[in-house]
Amino acid sequence: MAKKKKDPRQEELELEQAYVELTGYKIHKKKKKSGGLIGLICILAVILAGCVLAIPMLMEHEQSPTEATGPVLIAPGTTVLGVNVGGMTRSEAAEALAAVYRSDMTLTLYGEEYTISSVDAVESFDADGAAGVLLDDPRLFDIHDWLVLDTENIRQIADAYAVLLQRETVETGIQVMGEMPTLEPTETEPECQTLTITKGKPSTSVDNEVLYEAILRGYNSGVLYVEASVAVGTVEEPDLAEVYDQYYIAPVDAVMDMETFEVSGGTYGYEFDLEAAQAALETADYGETVEIPFYRTTPEISTESLRSLLFRDVLSSSSTEHTGEYNRNVNLQLACEALNGIVLFPGEEFSYNEALGERTTDKGYLPAGSYVVGATIETVGGGICQPSSTLYHCCLLADLEITLRDCHMYAVSYLPLGIDATINWGSFDYCFRNNTNYPIRIEAWMADGYVHIQLMGTDEKDYYVVMENYVDRVIPYETVYEEMYADNPEGYEDGDVITSGYTGYEIYTYRCKYDKETDELISREYEDWSEYWARDEVIVKIVAKPTEAPETEPTTAE
Repeated sequence: MAKKKKDPRQEELELEQAYVELTGYKIHKKKKKSGGLIGLICILAVILAGCVLAIPMLMEHEQSPTEATGPVLIAPGTTVLGVNVGGMTRSEAAEALAAVYRSDMTLTLYGEEYTISSVDAVESFDADGAAGVLLDDPRLFDIHDWLVLDTENIRQIADAYAVLLQRETVETGIQVMGEMPTLEPTETEPECQTLTITKGKPSTSVDNEVLYEAILRGYNSGVLYVEASVAVGTVEEPDLAEVYDQYYIAPVDAVMDMETFEVSGGTYGYEFDLEAAQAALETADYGETVEIPFYRTTPEISTESLRSLLFRDVLSSSSTEHTGEYNRNVNLQLACEALNGIVLFPGEEFSYNEALGERTTDKGYLPAGSYVVGATIETVGGGICQPSSTLYHCCLLADLEITLRDCHMYAVSYLPLGIDATINWGSFDYCFRNNTNYPIRIEAWMADGYVHIQLMGTDEKDYYVVMENYVDRVIPYETVYEEMYADNPEGYEDGDVITSGYTGYEIYTYRCKYDKETDELISREYEDWSEYWARDEVIVKIVAKPTEAPETEPTTAE
């Protein structure tokens, strides 16, 4: 039988395949030309004739590929040992794979990182052989064909870490460091104690066989990071609320004796911040020590704050201008000195006459002008109605309770109508009651031509007081003339004023309260009625004396 003629194209494909198997390079063919098959046969003949010489030439060809030929590359998308070797040459892939096992393994146990050296775990690794398989057919790659691990040493490493992580439970420790300070009020803040909490550690253990297998899997997969499972026990957390209750001391409010107004009691409390302690313990690492400071707590009403309530506010003040008359000013000064510093407890009533006592020359009081039975005459202590009237004005503005008050017979010039209080030993007095919740102190003095009085206390009002008056009636005075001879003993001249005229009034006064924040009127309450007399003005009129008839001798007939 005649031998079947071989297909030239088939022969060419077989030759190409033989070339690839021998050299590892593919034939990069240009555009087909005549004589191609003959050229390929010639190339193959050269290779077969001088294999030793051809191999260096091929390596040189790999390092300097031409446009006609190029290196054989691993199939794109090929990933082994966590390395994407797709598109790499065999030598590149071998270097990339070898780098994996030159690295140390990181072993994480219970949050702590440890290192396993590749020298201790990897006995050998044929990176070039592994790369060759990947170049031929990645599906045939098996790491076990190329990697040899030192399993005995790895087991010893796993056993050692298992021993290292075998820990017993350490309970949380609590201590109070330092000495407890005094809880009495002090000028400076004393040093307090510190709550020291050392967070316990739970028991831990590692299954050495499980750890051993995990290390092997890491090397076999090329993932040199292993987080091994650790069995963790529990730590019984302390009851910080119970510790808090054990050391907590409540502050004690100061109290005031409402009869003597002496302040007593008032001690600091003692504690630590329970919420801060619980939060610090929760966020602390096992074995970490946290410090929580104790501190003194101020009572809601401290001794200092309660004492500061006394006489802290100016409840009201009033100033009235006085004359330059010496005797009268001496009396005013003595009255202010008697008033200054008087303290009235809540509910206590004040009497002006009791505060000053009887005005006598033995006490230093001097004669000065006073209204007596419609006339102005000199009396010992004259003028002391000005301090009483100034005090009355203060009491109205402080919204105090007025228990006794009389107006003067005639209107005074140093205060508005209806805002005066007359005084006379044995007949007229001025009284008021401290209707606030705290003591009131009277402060009185003279300065710069004025009588100054203010009331010090504790202002709890949310309003202020303004006094208003209503003139219900005006009584004009009349001018009358008193006839005198030019040689009158007083030496008056014609037109001299003997008695000044005063206009009379009938006055209603009202206590008006206004909101401190909005200045809106809250209330307008009737306070008192005042009647001031009118007094005629008396002017001197000089008249001539009558002429006397001459005396004659009686006649005989008479």
